[in-house]
Amino acid sequence: MSSNDAEVLGTPSPPAREKKQKRTPLWGLLALGLIALMSLLILILANLKIRNEQQYLLFRNDLFPVKYTVDDAELWGYMNEDGEIVFAAQYEDAAEFSDNGLAAVKRDGLWGFINQKGEAVIPCRFEETLGFGKGTLAAVKRDGLWGFVDEDGTEVIPCKYDKVLAFSACGLAAVGVDQKIGYINEEGEMVIPPQFEQAQTFDHQKRALVKIYGDWGIIDKDGSFVVNPQFDEIGKFADNGLARVKKDGRYGYIDEDGNYAVLPTLIDAGDFAENGLAAVKWETDGRWGYIDEKGEQVIPARYDKALIFGDNGLAAVAISTPVTETLAEDRWGYIDEDGNFVISPTFHYATTFVSGLAAVGTESGYFYIDDAGNKKINLPAECKLPGRFTKDGYALVLCEDPATKSTFALILSETGEAIHERRIGSVSIEALLYAATP
Repeated sequence: MSSNDAEVLGTPSPPAREKKQKRTPLWGLLALGLIALMSLLILILANLKIRNEQQYLLFRNDLFPVKYTVDDAELWGYMNEDGEIVFAAQYEDAAEFSDNGLAAVKRDGLWGFINQKGEAVIPCRFEETLGFGKGTLAAVKRDGLWGFVDEDGTEVIPCKYDKVLAFSACGLAAVGVDQKIGYINEEGEMVIPPQFEQAQTFDHQKRALVKIYGDWGIIDKDGSFVVNPQFDEIGKFADNGLARVKKDGRYGYIDEDGNYAVLPTLIDAGDFAENGLAAVKWETDGRWGYIDEKGEQVIPARYDKALIFGDNGLAAVAISTPVTETLAEDRWGYIDEDGNFVISPTFHYATTFVSGLAAVGTESGYFYIDDAGNKKINLPAECKLPGRFTKDGYALVLCEDPATKSTFALILSETGEAIHERRIGSVSIEALLYAATP
C-alpha cells in the first residue's frame, strides 16, 4: 500500500516515522517557528502524504496559492509559473487546484470553489472542506457535520458524518460513524462497515491502511484483509514492493502480501530509495548504515544520521562530534552507493538531492550544490530554511526580515532567480511541509 496520497482518519497516533530524517538541529526549530506553523505541526502528525512524496509539484495546473499584503490586509491569490499574480489577493485562505481544475477558497469565514479562470463555481457556504482529492466529489462540512458535493455544488451525500477523508481514485472514502470508521462509495452506500479505529485513503493499488484492535493492517476495496492487523506502524511501499513496519518496538520490512522480507530486529529504519537501498540502525552498532532488499548490509553502520538516497544516487549522512555531555554537532556530507564520501561532511544542514540539486548550510549561510559539491545557487542572508527542489523545477525558501522579524517566502527557479517580485507572506501547508522535509 503506497501512502503517497494517504491521509489518516481517526484519533491521531504518532506517525509512521522516517527516523532517518528525525533530527532536531537549528533548521527544524526554525521551520516550526516560521510562518506560524501550528497548523503544519498538526498536519505532520496526521498526514504524511508530502513527507513521503518525492514527486511533489509546486505548480499544478500552472497555478499556486500565495498570500501577500494588500492595503495592510494579508490575503490569498494565485500565481503562475512566470511569477505573475493571475487572481488578485481577495481570499482569506486558498488551497491548491485539484485534478478537476477546481480550487477551494475562503471568504467571509466560509469555503467555496473557483475554476482556473477565477470564477466562483460553488459559492462560499461551507465551514470546512478537504477539496476534491482524486474523485469527482468534494468533502465539505456544514452545521458541524461532513458530507460531499459534486462539481456543481449539489450535496449528493448528506452532511451527516463526524469526519471524512476525500474520495480516492477507486471511488471510496473513509467516513466516521459512532467513533468507528468505514468506507462509502460515491452513491453514499456504506460498502465497508464502520469498524476501524483509524483509516487512510485507498492508494493506486486499491489498498488502504486501517487500524483495528490497536494494530495496523491493510485491506482491499472489498474490505478483506490482505495484510492482517499485527503491526504498530506500516510505512509506504517503495517501488521494490517493500514497506517499513514496526512490531514490538522493532523495525523490519514486509512485502505486499505481508510476509517479512527483513525481520523486525532493527531499532530504526527508513524507506527504500529508488536504488533499492534503505537507511537502517542496528542495536549492536548504534549507528546508521544501509541495507539492500534482502536485508543484507551494503554500507556499514558508521554514520550518526542518514537520509534516503536521492535520485542521483547520493545520500546525505552526518558524523556527530560531542560538544558537551548532552550536545553534539552534526557535520553532513554525501556518500555514493558504495558508502564513499563524494562530498565531504562539512555542512551543518543538508537535504536530499532532487533533480541534481540539494540545499546545504554552513555557519556563513545556505546555498544549493550540484552532485559534485559545487555551489550552484547562493541564498540571501535572510534565508532561514531552504527546501528541496520540486520535480517541476522550483524551490521554496523561507526567510526572515531582519528589521521587522516578519517571515516571507521566495520561490526560486533552477537558475536561482526568484520568479516573482512581490513579497509572499505564506504559501500552502503542503508546500511548507515539503520544504521543511530534508
